[in-house]
Amino acid sequence: MKFQLFLVFAFFALVSCDNLATEEQKAEEGFKDNMNEAKEDLGGAFKNVGEALTNLKKKHNIQDKEPISFRDMKDLMPSSLGGMEQSDNSGQTSGVLGMKISTAKAIYEEGNAKIEIKITDVAGIGKLAAKVADWSNIDIDKESKDGYERTTKIDGYKAYEKYDARRKKGKIAMIIDERLIVDIEGRNITEDQLKDALDDISIRKLKRLIK
Repeated sequence: MKFQLFLVFAFFALVSCDNLATEEQKAEEGFKDNMNEAKEDLGGAFKNVGEALTNLKKKHNIQDKEPISFRDMKDLMPSSLGGMEQSDNSGQTSGVLGMKISTAKAIYEEGNAKIEIKITDVAGIGKLAAKVADWSNIDIDKESKDGYERTTKIDGYKAYEKYDARRKKGKIAMIIDERLIVDIEGRNITEDQLKDALDDISIRKLKRLIK
């Protein structure tokens, strides 16, 4: 009797193992199929994105220009601003399908006061630079006892200025030759410190870097 029970258990064990192996095989095959399908979908997605970017470049006459080296832009950042020493200076270049962007950023701090300068070269994007700087698509002119916000021109270039006297916080931004975007933001600073920061950046030297 015990031997018969052993045979029954052994039979079910073998069947279970066989079923398990079959299920594992099916799962592995299904995984491979899913992976192949995902690769095809991803390839199609990249192809569609590539075609869309190609059409975009044709429509807006975008050229595959090399951006200014972020290292060269970093070198133009002053070592100090309005009595504040530079605490960080970084940069990078990134891009897709020939359209590259270089960015350099410097930070200046003294106590709780801070100014951050960022310079971006959108290179071949050209007129689409305005879409990167969202403020360039609006016209605004507001003023109150606490401060102001306006779009304007600085040295002939479209610019944006905002300052909150109550919070001692402000921003200045401008686009140079539909290519270079300069952003200056500060907190716990005076209006003069914010404007002096822009004066300390040599736009003339920046323009010389454009090839």
